Amino acid sequence: MARMYTPRDDDKSKSIDLNQERHFAESLLNQRTNFFIIFFIVLVVLAIVASNFSHNYLVIVLSVGTIICWGLTLTIIKLSLRIKYIDKNLGKEGTNIISGFLKLPFKILGWVSDIFIPVLCSILITVGLILSTSGYFDTQLIPRQVEEKIKEELKIEKDTLKKVKQPERIKEFKSIDSVIQK
Repeated sequence: MARMYTPRDDDKSKSIDLNQERHFAESLLNQRTNFFIIFFIVLVVLAIVASNFSHNYLVIVLSVGTIICWGLTLTIIKLSLRIKYIDKNLGKEGTNIISGFLKLPFKILGWVSDIFIPVLCSILITVGLILSTSGYFDTQLIPRQVEEKIKEELKIEKDTLKKVKQPERIKEFKSIDSVIQK
């Protein structure tokens, strides 16, 4: 039985498929990394808001956030490793020192954005969860003692506003009402 494609055509179609797979994986990695960063920011804001309401709300928000953050981190790392595997299968395009040196910043930025940032953010959320459940982490924007002092000061000011002192009248001047009525 004869082959449908020559070996050269078979290699070309394989490389085209790998290029398409790499493009798909890079776009998916980009979307998931952006979603992770947005999710992390929203999670931090929710944790701050929840901590002002109740300690239990804070623990719930951080528990759910920790699970989702680690899940997103693992998918980001898996996609990053998949892209590196595809790059190895495609082969080296340039073998000289100059092209390797020019690609170095992109490799460093790729490592930072693909592995370092998601893992660091997930570790921060996990540490926040551990500290909040153990009681060492109090993230209230206004501590209770300061809040009570402010309320006491406001009560004192309200009492002083009710007792407005009447200005002393000078006997030589007439009141405005008496002048207007005449």
